[in-house]
Amino acid sequence: MANPHSSMTVEGNDIPGGGWQEDPTDDEPCIDVDCFSKLDESTFLAVKELKEEGNDAFKYGNLDGAESSYNKALELYDNTTNCLEQSNTNGPLREEYVNLLANLALIHLKHNRYLDAETVTSKALSIDSMNEKCSYRRATARLEISLNTPGGDMTQLN
Repeated sequence: MANPHSSMTVEGNDIPGGGWQEDPTDDEPCIDVDCFSKLDESTFLAVKELKEEGNDAFKYGNLDGAESSYNKALELYDNTTNCLEQSNTNGPLREEYVNLLANLALIHLKHNRYLDAETVTSKALSIDSMNEKCSYRRATARLEISLNTPGGDMTQLN
């Protein structure tokens, strides 16, 4: 019998990337509906459109325009959801959010705002710890912080 409180059940445990857990009140595993599912389709389409605007602005060297578009897209998420730092979320809505953070981090790096880049990538990695772009961009930000901080680890190697 399916759990009346779950929105979806599955027959087995072969869901890509995991994402399900045993419900103590039921014999069938269920998929947790995560915070990103609160984003309706029209809002998600607006997010994707803003991301594309940002990507186009970035291609043409308009870093400020790209940053503005990415921030607007992220605000749509932040205004709709309230649990973005859950690490058990899955799906395209989460992936888009993490990609927006990765893109914003690149803008911060290009503007030499290393602390901002480190903050944004840390937020993304709290959601998707395996995101290689964010890991690389956070490492770059941390290296630059160390190089540019008096007494920083990298400045002491000279």
